Amino acid sequence: MLYLLRQADEAEAGRERLVPIADRTAVAFERALLAPNRTAAQRELVATLVADPALAVWTSRTARQQQAVEPKTAAEAGAWLTEGLAKKLSAKIHGMPPNAVSRVEAGNSHHHATMLASVLYQAGVMEAPASGATFPTKLAESETYFSRILAAANALLTAWPEALAEGRQEAMTPVSSSDSLTRTKPSAILPLTAYFLAEERGIEWRLPSLVAKLTAHEEQLADFERRLEQEKLESLKELAYGASHEINNPLANIAARAQTLLAEETEPERQRKLAAIHRQAMRAHEMIADLMLFARPPKLELAPCDLRQIVERVVAELRDEAAERKIQIESDLGSGPLQIEADDTQLAVAIRAVLTNAVEAVGAGGNVWVSVRESDHAMKGEPSLATVAVRDDGPGISDEVRRHLFDPFVSGREAGRGLGFGLSKCWRIVTDHGGQVVVNQVAGCGAEVSILLPASPMGIARQ
Repeated sequence: MLYLLRQADEAEAGRERLVPIADRTAVAFERALLAPNRTAAQRELVATLVADPALAVWTSRTARQQQAVEPKTAAEAGAWLTEGLAKKLSAKIHGMPPNAVSRVEAGNSHHHATMLASVLYQAGVMEAPASGATFPTKLAESETYFSRILAAANALLTAWPEALAEGRQEAMTPVSSSDSLTRTKPSAILPLTAYFLAEERGIEWRLPSLVAKLTAHEEQLADFERRLEQEKLESLKELAYGASHEINNPLANIAARAQTLLAEETEPERQRKLAAIHRQAMRAHEMIADLMLFARPPKLELAPCDLRQIVERVVAELRDEAAERKIQIESDLGSGPLQIEADDTQLAVAIRAVLTNAVEAVGAGGNVWVSVRESDHAMKGEPSLATVAVRDDGPGISDEVRRHLFDPFVSGREAGRGLGFGLSKCWRIVTDHGGQVVVNQVAGCGAEVSILLPASPMGIARQ
C-alpha cells in the first residue's frame, strides 16, 4: 500500500501526516502521468478525486498550504493537481513506514477501503460504478458533494495515519459492521468497499519509480530551458547595448534641432508639430535609456538592507494607484527584519516592475497578492533564499508569451500584460544580485512571479 505525505496544519502542532491511497488511485496517478495530453490527465484525476475522499483531503490541504488555493469542487482540485503532477508527488509518495512494517498486515487495505466506502455513503453515493466505469461526472462540479466528502473524510483519516506512524495496532484493525458509521446499513457499503479493495500488483514500486524518473526529466528540461534563456538574454544584452548607442546619437540630434526650431517658431500650427517631434524623440530616448539599463546597468551599491521594508515601501507607492482602478493589493510580509545585502534602490525598481506587471494584468475588481518569506537551504550547503512572490488572478501567461517574457524587445500588452522593458529590467537587476526570477502559472487563472535572492552576501555579483 502507498501513502501520501501531507504537511500538518498549524492546529496539528507541525506533525506530518500520512494519507493512505488505494491501489485504484495509484493506478489513476500512473495513467495521468502517462497521459498523452493535459486534458486526458486532468480527466483521469478529476474522476479519481470524485471517487477517493482520501485523495480529495490530501489535494485540498496541499493546495491550500502550497499556494493558498482552496478548491471548491473535484474539478477545481483536479485542475490544480494536474499542473506539475510529478513534482507534486515527488517526495510525497511513500511505501510502508519502516516502524510499522512488522505490525501492519493485510488489514490495512481493508480498513482503508471500508473508511472510504463509509465516507462516500455519507456523501450520498449508494453504489459503486460498474467495472471500467467511473462515478457520475456531475459530482465533479458539485460544491456540496466535495464539501461533504472532505468533512467526513477529515475525521476518519486523522486517527489511522497517526496510529500507523506510531505503530498502534488497535487503531488499524478492519472496520466491522458494528462501527458507528456502518451500523445503520452495513450491506450498503459492501460493494463500495469491494471497489476500493481492487489490487494492482507491482503498483507499489511502479508509481514511485515513474514519479522519480519523470521528476528528474522535468528538472533536467527546466534546467536546460533556464540555461538557454540565460544565454539568449546575454546575447540580447550585447545587441541592446550596440543598438542603443547607435540609435541614441541621431535621436539626440533630432530632439536638439526640433527644440531649436521650436524656440524660433511663431506660427501656432508649426509650433504644435515641432513640439510633437521633440516629444516623440524624447520618448524614444527614454526607451533607449531602458535598453541601456538592461544592457549595462549602473554599478550595484551593495549595503545591508531589510527586504521586507523595501517591499512594504513599493506596495505603499502602488496601492493608491491600484485602488483607483478598483484593484486590491494584499500583502503578507511576515514579521521582523529580513536582512540581505543589496542595492535597495535598484531592487525596489525590480520589485516595482513585477508588481506593476501584475496590476496591469488584472482588470477592475482584480486582486494581487504580495508575500515575503525566507527558505533555509543550509542543510544542502546552499545559502538561505529570500523570496518575494507576486501573484495575481489575471489572464495568466500563454506559452508563446512565456518564451519571450524577459525580452526587452517584446511586449505582451495584447495578451493583457505590460511586459517588455519592465520585466527585462527586473531580470537584469535580480541576476546581478545573484538571484533569479521564477514564473509559474497559477491553476485556474493568473500567474505568480517570484524574485529569489540570497539572504546572505554569498553569490552576489560585485561589479
